[in-house]
Amino acid sequence: MELGELYRNDPTYFIPQGNCPTSPLIVGKTIADLVLAKAPYKVRYAVPTMPVAGVNAPITPSGTAVIGVAEILGGYVLAKSLNPETPVAATALSSRLDMKTGEIIYISPDVFTADVAISELFKRHLNLPCSLFGTYIDAKIPGMQAVYEKVMRSLGLGLCGNLSGFQGTLNQGKVFSYTQLMLDCDTHNMVAEYTDEPVVDEESLAVEEILDIGWDSHGYLMSELTIKHMGNVWQSQIYRSSAEEEEKILARAKDKWKENLKKYEPPNHSDDFLKSLRSIVNRAEKFFS
Repeated sequence: MELGELYRNDPTYFIPQGNCPTSPLIVGKTIADLVLAKAPYKVRYAVPTMPVAGVNAPITPSGTAVIGVAEILGGYVLAKSLNPETPVAATALSSRLDMKTGEIIYISPDVFTADVAISELFKRHLNLPCSLFGTYIDAKIPGMQAVYEKVMRSLGLGLCGNLSGFQGTLNQGKVFSYTQLMLDCDTHNMVAEYTDEPVVDEESLAVEEILDIGWDSHGYLMSELTIKHMGNVWQSQIYRSSAEEEEKILARAKDKWKENLKKYEPPNHSDDFLKSLRSIVNRAEKFFS
C-alpha cells in the first residue's frame, strides 16, 4: 500500500489480487491474513485454483474439476462474507503428477480438459468470471519445446478462453527468459495477425485485376496490387527458414532482445522518491528475514 501511494498515489495499485487456496479446500494463514488486510479496499478477490491431479485431487479431469470448482466457491463466499462489495474473479490452473518421473506437469490434454471444465461451469451455470491461465509450461530452457508447449496450451485453452502465455516465462512460471520472450512475441504476433479482422473491400477482392490478368503467363508477381501490398504481408522476424538449425533461431532471438535493450531508457525518479522507495524495501526485507 505504501509503494502504491508513493508510485501512483493509489494504495491499491500494487496490492495482489490472487488468493491461492491450498488444495484440497484449504485457506492457509498467509492467504487468510492477506484477505483480511485487503478487505477494506474492495480490491478484486481472485481465486487461482491449482489442484494437482493424482496428488491432492482425483486423477480424472472431471474429479479435478470438482475440487477446483469447490475451492473457487469457497473463496467467493470468504470474500463476500468480509465485504459484500468485493468483486470476485477466478482462474483455473490445474496440473497433474507424472507417474513416471514424479514431476508436476501442466502440458497435457487431461489438464486442459479439467481447466476448461472449471471455467465453463462458472460461465454457463453460475454466470461468474473464471479465466484460463496460459503462462505455465513445463519447458525449462528457451527453444522449440517451449514454443510447442506455449502453442499447445493456447490452443487447448484458447478455444474456450483468451490467448495468453507468450510472456517469456519458462519452468512453470519460475523463470523468465528474454530470448524466449522474443520467440513468444514472434509467435503471438503471427496469431494476432491471423485473428485480426481481415480487410475485405473492392480493392482486396481484386476482381478487376483477376479479369485483367486472366490466364496471362506472367501472373500476379509484378501486378500493381502485388507491388502495393507486398510490404504489408506479415513475416516472421525470428523464424526465417524451416531448414535452419535451432541454434541460429535462438541466436537471432537473443540478438533481438539485446537490440531492444539498447533502446531502453530508465525512469528518471527524484532522490526523494528513491529514498522513500529504499525505506519501504528495507523495512520489508527486515520483516521477512
